[in-house]
Amino acid sequence: MERHLKDSTLILLLGLMTALTALSTDIYLPSMPQMANIFHTSSTAIQFTLSIYFIGFSCAQLFFGSLSDRFGRRPVLMVGLLIYLFASIACALAPTIAVLIIARFLQAVGACSGSVTAFAIVRDKFTREKSVKVLGYISTTVALSPALAPILGGYIDVWFNWRGCFIVLAIFAFILIPICSYCLPETNHKLDATATQFKRMLSIYGRILTHREFLLSTTINTMAFAALFAFISVSPVLLIKLAGIATENFGYFFAINALTFMASALATANLANKLRIGTIITLGGSLIIIGGVLMAYLAIYTHMSGITIVGPMLLATCGLAMAMPTSTTLSLAPFAQNAGAASAMLGFVRFAMAAAVGSFTSMLITRNQLPLAIILIACGIISVLGMVLLQGLQARDQADESVV
Repeated sequence: MERHLKDSTLILLLGLMTALTALSTDIYLPSMPQMANIFHTSSTAIQFTLSIYFIGFSCAQLFFGSLSDRFGRRPVLMVGLLIYLFASIACALAPTIAVLIIARFLQAVGACSGSVTAFAIVRDKFTREKSVKVLGYISTTVALSPALAPILGGYIDVWFNWRGCFIVLAIFAFILIPICSYCLPETNHKLDATATQFKRMLSIYGRILTHREFLLSTTINTMAFAALFAFISVSPVLLIKLAGIATENFGYFFAINALTFMASALATANLANKLRIGTIITLGGSLIIIGGVLMAYLAIYTHMSGITIVGPMLLATCGLAMAMPTSTTLSLAPFAQNAGAASAMLGFVRFAMAAAVGSFTSMLITRNQLPLAIILIACGIISVLGMVLLQGLQARDQADESVV
């Protein structure tokens, strides 16, 4: 039976699907310092449960993208949600840090299906210009997860323990499965029977990776996302351990940043009607740089507190929310036939780099937020340079076409 949803309802559902990732990374952040004590391990080992999640997420992207092109968006999503449900239960029951790490990897594999299919559905249904607005609205919906999850997680940790956080994730998946099964329409009406053939997959991914516009726009997207994940990775240590914020209050500082992302993503969706995509991305990259510079100044010349950490991050977050949905649109635009594979490759590169940058940043944090500030500045500079190169490439291609 063909399912027909209003665009607003579909966007909300896609937002819930992509929110799995944010929920899975943010809800147990307040528990991380205590988890190190419970498992008798280091903070770095606990932070690796974040990195392994993003590693699993990035690897699964490559397979789910081709599978959704071959079998459709809905079947791939449903299998992924079932994997996520059982992996969340395994996380809640994990007796050791090693078991938790393995379960987190599997949880990421399941959550991956939500993001891959959501982005592919956007590419299936909407034009390039409309996609910018839609992705901005989805980002707004997703931003509610990091706004609420750490607050909820902080109280769950105080009232129960860290295991309760993963029980909540399992319940969320249990509710989402029948909703998606009943409501979500199938948008891939041109199934590619060869999409899952190994040689075909290599051919498709090879063509995607050699597409110059994809490479440059994905670099922009990756740097913006890596900056965000760097903050997520080190925020429990910076705010709770070093700045002395109470576990139950950590979520409020995190929520301010998440709500800023949500407002900026909504503003970006509206700006798409007034400004060129390149202008929005350049402005976003510049805000990331400014936020990093301000954070570095405060780290060097002032006493560390929640305000000196989160305050500058708010500027950077505005830039992240502007650069991410717009660069995603540019990355996927050239691939109408292989939207799933393009979405998968974008996610693979983005999450693999985020895991690397997050782990690297966490190893540098010992005294204050200066290492995070340097990461923000570097990511912002690369994003702006990537946009400059992309605009130059597009201008040259247009000039060549006019000559022909």
